[in-house]
Amino acid sequence: MIRGIIERFSYRFALWRRQELPDYFLGSDANLTDIEKLAEDPKRRVVLTEPPVMLVARGFVTYFGVVGLIAIICGCAIAVFPTARSGIIMGLIAFACFWGICVIMVVYKLSRAKGEYRANKKVI
Repeated sequence: MIRGIIERFSYRFALWRRQELPDYFLGSDANLTDIEKLAEDPKRRVVLTEPPVMLVARGFVTYFGVVGLIAIICGCAIAVFPTARSGIIMGLIAFACFWGICVIMVVYKLSRAKGEYRANKKVI
């Protein structure tokens, strides 16, 4: 009974993932519908028209800001649970690596979107 429920939810999750998240991976050549939405909204179009230095700076600030905040929380957790120090530090390092990969993927996708936006703007 429980196995059937788990299989049903895993099947539904796989269907949802294929439908909703096809273009979040580096190797995919899916349509850039998110970029079109960014280009249509005047408030968000500035992300596509800003200089590349700002894009890289935004990535660094996002990475180090979140990792710094989590490091502060981990420092407080180490003060409360000193015996779990090595586990907390390893968790922080794993989170920093994972967060770094996520930030790199977002910066890559935005730089690709900026290139598409410039190419479409020159054609029009």
